[in-house]
Amino acid sequence: MCARHIYANWGKKYKGLQMQRLFWQCAKSSTMVEYDEHAQALKKISPAAYHDLVQTEPKHWSRAFFTTKVKCDIVDNNLCETFNGRIVDARCKSIYSMLKEMGIMIMTRMHTQRDACARWRRLCGPRIVKKLEENRLAATCSQVIWNGDNGYEVMEKGEKYVIDVFKRDCTCRRWQLTGIPCPHAISALNHRREDAYDYVDVCYKKEKFLAAYQNMLMPIRGERFWKKTNNEAHEPLPARVKPGRRKHKRLREEGEVASGTRMSRRGMKMTCQTCKKTGHNSLTCPVRKARSTASQTHFSR
Repeated sequence: MCARHIYANWGKKYKGLQMQRLFWQCAKSSTMVEYDEHAQALKKISPAAYHDLVQTEPKHWSRAFFTTKVKCDIVDNNLCETFNGRIVDARCKSIYSMLKEMGIMIMTRMHTQRDACARWRRLCGPRIVKKLEENRLAATCSQVIWNGDNGYEVMEKGEKYVIDVFKRDCTCRRWQLTGIPCPHAISALNHRREDAYDYVDVCYKKEKFLAAYQNMLMPIRGERFWKKTNNEAHEPLPARVKPGRRKHKRLREEGEVASGTRMSRRGMKMTCQTCKKTGHNSLTCPVRKARSTASQTHFSR
């Protein structure tokens, strides 16, 4: 139910930048109102595309349907993909060698993460701090109206959102989904002259992070010190090398960029920075070539 894989399959039939944007807008909508608006826009353009997309129930890949108890708004399978990428060398080995290498990897990571957490300057991790600062910057363009209690109305770009500071609730649902105060909530907290870091969910705090890495992996003795048994030793099966060059990289989906950090630019209209026309870039611009030819002719004279 990874949104990226769902789009890879769905996008093979329904191509184009507009379809791509509408899909990700549906996937990243935090409220049902947003989801319905983007879904209807997709249905208006192509009813068949909308019908094929909802065959995979949106509750699995759209944030609008996610529960607020988990404090996670991830719509793709990057957590699993990251783990698979980390063990790509170990998984090609025999079972014992694979488990031994993975054990060393986990043992090293446990104390590395714990030591890195001890150097945090705030009660939250660097990524949470970065996200909160981005929300704080976005909160500067909001207008706040207070009801005299814990309720606030925040006006942003013509839309009105209701915030309950006591319940840690916002109409946009981003605060409930992630546990990190959204820009609307930060506007209300600034009005109360309270620190937004105090309203970050406890799962992101330093105490919980250290608790997750407090149980270290115990060291294991080498084969020389193993207890001898009377059972007959079984020799491993002979290694069979398959013909052809071994593949170390996974097969990428159509339209996926090799770096994995950027979206594909396929389908986008290229605009020249020299003549401002579409269909080519500045390197192949005929105007630029004409200017270069004229300049060379002038200097040759």
